[in-house]
Amino acid sequence: MAHEPKWHELLFRASKDIPEDPWIFDQLMEIAGNGVSRCLDDFLGGVKTRKIVFLCGSGNNGGDGLVAARYMKIMGYSEVSVYYPKQGDNPFYDALITQLVCSGIHVERRAEGCVVDREVVYVDCIVGFGFSGTSLRSPWDKIMNEIREAGGICVAVDVPSGSEVDAPFPKGLKGWDALISLMLPKDCSKDFPGAHYLTGCFVPEYDSLCLTKRSRRNRTPVYPPSVL
Repeated sequence: MAHEPKWHELLFRASKDIPEDPWIFDQLMEIAGNGVSRCLDDFLGGVKTRKIVFLCGSGNNGGDGLVAARYMKIMGYSEVSVYYPKQGDNPFYDALITQLVCSGIHVERRAEGCVVDREVVYVDCIVGFGFSGTSLRSPWDKIMNEIREAGGICVAVDVPSGSEVDAPFPKGLKGWDALISLMLPKDCSKDFPGAHYLTGCFVPEYDSLCLTKRSRRNRTPVYPPSVL
């Protein structure tokens, strides 16, 4: 039986002919955050009155969420806020926080500052593909459990926090209504039961290496016209 490459092998093959470091960190995060906001806007049907809370971890996935929150505000969503209990070490995050504050977006920094409400749309930007394991640290473990129990709407960015990135999405695991994959679907997107979006596709030859082979077995991601 032929070996089917994993997502990181596909990414390596797709990017091997790209000159070293053709994009800067800030640009990549801006591309990802902008794409996330457009996918989220499509998922919400453009209903600008929805209350949205971005759950942002201290890594790059959380940074993508900080950018996406700003773009949601720009698109006309009036009730956007960010829960960001621990900031990453990169000084770029200081600039992102300043941009949010200047845009009139509340950034909650207190660990106890997230009160789950089933009327809120939560955006899970807690951990990304670099996270190993399924156990979340406090306060994220408590918050995700509360969202599940409340039956609130939750959209995961790249990786549903608490699932294994290199394994299919566990059957019976609940808590997310949509998944927004960045650049290419990770293995955890296989068998994901909700809506599946794909954005941030800036790697050449992506279609021939990934979409044509993987989407047939992994629910074809949704492509809003404004995303590509």
